[in-house]
Amino acid sequence: MTDDKSLPVGKRHRGRPIFLMISLFLLLVLYPVSEYFPWGGIMILLGFSLMLISAAWAIHSNRRVLIVASVLGLGWVVLTWLGARMQLPDSLDVVKYVSLTVFILLVLGMMVLSIMRTKHVTGNTICRAVSAYLLIGIAWFVMYSLILKYDSTAFSLNTAAGIKDVSLTASDLLYVSFCTLTTLGYGDITPASPLAQGLAMLEATIGPLYLAILIARLVALYTREKLSD
Repeated sequence: MTDDKSLPVGKRHRGRPIFLMISLFLLLVLYPVSEYFPWGGIMILLGFSLMLISAAWAIHSNRRVLIVASVLGLGWVVLTWLGARMQLPDSLDVVKYVSLTVFILLVLGMMVLSIMRTKHVTGNTICRAVSAYLLIGIAWFVMYSLILKYDSTAFSLNTAAGIKDVSLTASDLLYVSFCTLTTLGYGDITPASPLAQGLAMLEATIGPLYLAILIARLVALYTREKLSD
């Protein structure tokens, strides 16, 4: 990706990551709200589709990455629509989750790379930084969903009366992901299987590490700009 200030004025507004950031926040709101509506599944599908389009737009300057991301995103959309109308084989169901995870990680990598390469702190830089942080939580949410789909004991709900055996919803897993990412750790829902615990440990490590590196990078850029003025 190219530094924003090095672009002609007419091209600075192309591919703004602000739309990705907005779509990610919208997705966070849609998940808990969707459980109160019978057509909540359609809301989530539309929210994810908007996120995929916004993400592709944010990285459209790199054509090779855009092509790969588009194939992955389109694969998820097709398999999700088919899954809403028929029972998919387990292999295709796994492909659906994996394609979405790889898509998110690919966009996340491009966002972080752009932040590391930029020479100026701009509004786009901040939007990329926020989007990348949210994408980490979304990526782990998708991975948690895949684990729970094939292992109902991967997560446990802890109450005052002990461990409660209930089916966790998608919004529960989204909640778990962001509680882990931010190291909030309420402890009401905890990973129980080795794979879920390993992913949670990795996410809890990446979250604070990303913020530490990000803040150091942005402060260094800002300080350099001030000294050069």
